[in-house]
Parts: sequence; C-alpha cells; structure tokens
Amino acid sequence: MCAEILIGTRGWDHDEWVGDYYPEELPDDWRLCYYSNQYRAVLVPAPAWAVVDAGVVEAWMEDSDPEFRFVLEPPPEVARAPESWRAFLDLIGPLGPRTAGLFWSPPPSVAGDGSALVAILERLRTALPVCVDLPGGVATAEQRRILETLACSLCWRPQQVPAPDTGGDFLLALTGEADAGRQRALLEALDAWGGDHAVAVLIFEGRQAPERARQARVLAELLGL
Repeated sequence: MCAEILIGTRGWDHDEWVGDYYPEELPDDWRLCYYSNQYRAVLVPAPAWAVVDAGVVEAWMEDSDPEFRFVLEPPPEVARAPESWRAFLDLIGPLGPRTAGLFWSPPPSVAGDGSALVAILERLRTALPVCVDLPGGVATAEQRRILETLACSLCWRPQQVPAPDTGGDFLLALTGEADAGRQRALLEALDAWGGDHAVAVLIFEGRQAPERARQARVLAELLGL
C-alpha cells in the first residue's frame, strides 16, 4: 500500500481557469493560496522557472500550508549543467520538506545514452526522489535497469500503459481522465504501486484539470486513500 497519494494539477497560474475555476475578482497573486486550500499538491512545470526567484519561492511558502507539496520539474539546462543544478538547489532550498520530488523529462539524446542518463540521475537523486518521463513513456531494458539501480520511477501515463512500473519511492501519474470509474481505477493502481514509504502524485492536465482533480480527491477520500 502506498504511504501517500497526493492529487493536484500541472501548474496553478492559468489565465484560462479564470471564470471556470478562479473567481473573476480574484487577484492573480492570490491564486496559489486559493488553489492550495483545495488540493494537496501541484506540479511546477519547467517553463514556470523563467520568472521564479527567491522572493517568489518565499511567497509560495507563505501562500500554502505546511502539508502542501510541490513537485518540481527543473528546466532542461538545470539538469544537464552542474553549475545550474547547484543554483537551482539554492533557489528551491527553502521549500525543504514541502517538496515531494522531482519530475524530469530527459531529451531523446540523453534518454538513449546510458552513461549520460546515469550521470544526470545520480546528480538529481542526491537531492530529491526522482520520477522520469522517458520519450514514448516506455522504458527499454537498459533504461529500466538504470531506473531500478538508482531507485527512480517511470512516469505513468495511464492512456499509454495499463499500470505503473514498479520501482522507486516517488511516482507521478499524468492524466486528463474525467470518468469517475476510471479515476477510481487509477487511484487503486497507485495505491497498489508503492510500499510503506512511497509517495504517488496524480496530476491532472488541461482546462478542466481543477474539476477533475476535485472529483478524484473526493473519490480518494471515499476510498480511504
């Protein structure tokens, strides 16, 4: 049984959510506070870091409670360059225990090069648990061995494969699923995936993500997850 299943969306600062999710009168800088009162996690996508500095990270801390969790997707250059990685660690340092893990999408050139993949994963894994989104969503035998050796998980996209791969202690599942029955199956699969210390995060994408995440959270509570 998975130790914890968190539910959220890919990002929270979406203008297209105004009216459908965010009230029209809500100031832009109140969005995270509003969001974090309803969901327990969020994926901070790589493009968002272009406008993030220490002051922004401090505001995130103030706008969310201690139980709220951030999943961080580092920009591509951060993962590849040691100097950029150290600067990124300094930036996210204040988030501390608020960070559930890292979500990393290696480019095909790195994903297909075993030694390069190992080098970067070893660097990332020293800081936080890592979930890897490989091109195509399926691991080769070599990639599977690397992930298992380094205790990293493979991102689960339910529309591509029926069940999450075993391995690692932090898993991120990406979906846009709206059907309650299929959402329940996803939650049960995530619960069966991990061990006593594993954390799984179910992230919804798209314009209807807030409503679909809300429905999934209700289901999770009914299932006792």
